[in-house]
Amino acid sequence: MSEVNIKNIRNYLKTNILNNNTFIGREDERKEIFDLIQKTVQHGESNSALVVGPRGSGKTALIEDVLTELQKSQTFNNDAILVKLHGLIHTDDSLALRSITSQMKLDNAVDGKVFGSFAENLAYLLACLRAGEKHTSKCVIFILEEFDLFCAHHNQTLLYNLFDISQSAQTPICVLGITCRLDVIELLEKRVKSRFSHRQYFLYPCKEDCDYISRLEHTLTKIEYYLSLPEDMKFKINSTLKKQWNKTLKGLLADKKFRAVIQRLVDIDLNERTLKNILNLEIISMISGAGSRNQKEYQFFKLLVTSKQISDALKKYVGLPTEVVQWANSSLV
Repeated sequence: MSEVNIKNIRNYLKTNILNNNTFIGREDERKEIFDLIQKTVQHGESNSALVVGPRGSGKTALIEDVLTELQKSQTFNNDAILVKLHGLIHTDDSLALRSITSQMKLDNAVDGKVFGSFAENLAYLLACLRAGEKHTSKCVIFILEEFDLFCAHHNQTLLYNLFDISQSAQTPICVLGITCRLDVIELLEKRVKSRFSHRQYFLYPCKEDCDYISRLEHTLTKIEYYLSLPEDMKFKINSTLKKQWNKTLKGLLADKKFRAVIQRLVDIDLNERTLKNILNLEIISMISGAGSRNQKEYQFFKLLVTSKQISDALKKYVGLPTEVVQWANSSLV
């Protein structure tokens, strides 16, 4: 195998593993979420729902896969606006509203004026959402990552208004929250909870009717999907080599020892993220040739200032918190 083929295979497989958002499995949940958003786009139905599951179960990947398919339609691109918020980034309702306004491309509507108070931001946003009739105005798809963190916002004002709009005959919107908190409904205030549709999709590692054999076969299908070399790949690789690679891969997947190893990983709970990390490490190691340049040794990180310089600087700092002083006295000795 030539150096060029090794490089192309490695590049393709790493790209396919790390950057491929295609979601494998969960056909029922995927169809329900797809239909939910489709109803908002095509029929102007406002909806709200939560996607709940442990970290690494594929919640975000599932939503991204649905949106990718929807965005292939010109109708979706013309009639819908996608707004994504993250609880770790938009730590209060004011930041969230600013981001919503920006993603909806409504900044110019204020004619260059600086945003005022939170109430003015909120009034401006709601006025934009209510503008137009249900069948003539664009719908808005809200994706709220780390939904439970939005529940900690003051008075849950943002959630209240989004759910209130989804329950009324105003501009059609679809609010999808993504969270790992199973008790997320209990975090909602009473007035917010009453406006939520209570539609929830749970992504557990395995359904009740899913046995270990089914989980094993599902994982092997994922491995084959990530490691196969298709005919239409953009990297140039000899066709004979592709066939040989795919044939060897199928032989590996049928090997009893390999299946036993994967079965043990599945029993431990092999989620999507862990599987990708394992495959990525294997791709780097099993194709590494003698000509590959892998750095063997790493120098420890060093500060460009000494402990004494830091201590001197801290002594000159007025109003330094006590915790920092204690840290300096205990750590910089």
